[in-house]
Amino acid sequence: MWRFLLLWLGLSVLLTACPSESADPSDDDDAVDDDDTGEACGRASGGSGGALDSMVWLQVDGFGDALDNSSEYEVLVYAPSSAQVTPMPVLMLVGRRMPLPFAQNEQIFSDLLGMTDWAEEYGWLVMLPNPGNTGGDQINWTDSATDAAFFDAAVDTVAGRWDIDLDRIHAVGSSAGGRAASYLGWAHSDRLASIVNHAGGNPFGTWPETPWDAECAGLFIHDEDDPVVPRAAVEDVVAMWEDAGQVTETYFDYPDEHEWVPESLFPTMKTFFDGVCNER
Repeated sequence: MWRFLLLWLGLSVLLTACPSESADPSDDDDAVDDDDTGEACGRASGGSGGALDSMVWLQVDGFGDALDNSSEYEVLVYAPSSAQVTPMPVLMLVGRRMPLPFAQNEQIFSDLLGMTDWAEEYGWLVMLPNPGNTGGDQINWTDSATDAAFFDAAVDTVAGRWDIDLDRIHAVGSSAGGRAASYLGWAHSDRLASIVNHAGGNPFGTWPETPWDAECAGLFIHDEDDPVVPRAAVEDVVAMWEDAGQVTETYFDYPDEHEWVPESLFPTMKTFFDGVCNER
């Protein structure tokens, strides 16, 4: 059941936090750059801050119609009650389009993926920008101008309401969502501090020659015994990060094959996030 849902959804996530520790020593590639100082972190968004006790759907200006319970071009946000400081850290999910009613997205978001528990534990605001079923038989985020603009607008929508750390936005995804996170890391490196790709392949037929706009660290997670995505597919994306001179780290001792298992992922991901910052 887990595998079916993850393949169908392709989870992707965004998160922010301030640097405090070096990379997880279990990771087997280049260490996260720990030369960042607090001065490079904590750029307030100007939002009002505050926390929620439940999830809320927001319409993104310029996209879709008014909220109609179709979850098309909307953003699902959960700001945990445990968040006590500003600017608030953020976790964002981006992956496959999800043409589902709001209630089904919320159940997947909170129950199956463990996101609200993670947000409460670490005090992170969590958001899911969802393009929904926007036609053309597209199931994944694409390199279209519309998807790129929606990503930027979704971040702005949340930043205008909550006081988030604009230097600590991270995209995380599994399977098809890992591909989406990798694409966003290249296309939106000016907004992202890092990406995490769990078992996601190459989002491009051939790597684009367009220069990166900014530094965007990458954490790549994979189990050698993954029956769905081969190691070579993940290594292909790692090579892009390395060729671009980006901070790159791998967690290739992941023990749960293709499954999204929060207790196997979250500790390593949090340590990684704590060590990178978008120094624009």
